[in-house]
Amino acid sequence: MPLTERELAILAVAVTKMQSIGFRPFNAEYFVEVDQNFGRQTFNRRSPSHCPCLLPNGKYILTKQWRLLSSQEKMQLQGVGMEEYKKYKMDTLSPSQLSNMAGNARSS
Repeated sequence: MPLTERELAILAVAVTKMQSIGFRPFNAEYFVEVDQNFGRQTFNRRSPSHCPCLLPNGKYILTKQWRLLSSQEKMQLQGVGMEEYKKYKMDTLSPSQLSNMAGNARSS
């Protein structure tokens, strides 16, 4: 995973916090936003009805699978399904452009 030392530390703190309140990040899927400050709430439960506030260049780790969230998955969290993705030719956009669209500007 392409994470900096700081991002790895934030991930470790988030996992420790999750475990201390009874969450099981190794058995369930959570989003961990690793490019935030240590003092912020950096994790959310993965759910189709709940979307964390996505930042355009935000870096989100999906626990259980321990991978970065893809730009297409970010769009799905904002309500853009595969039908819209194909209809509006979003597959012609780069992953960076999709991530930017899925960010705060998109949801507002």
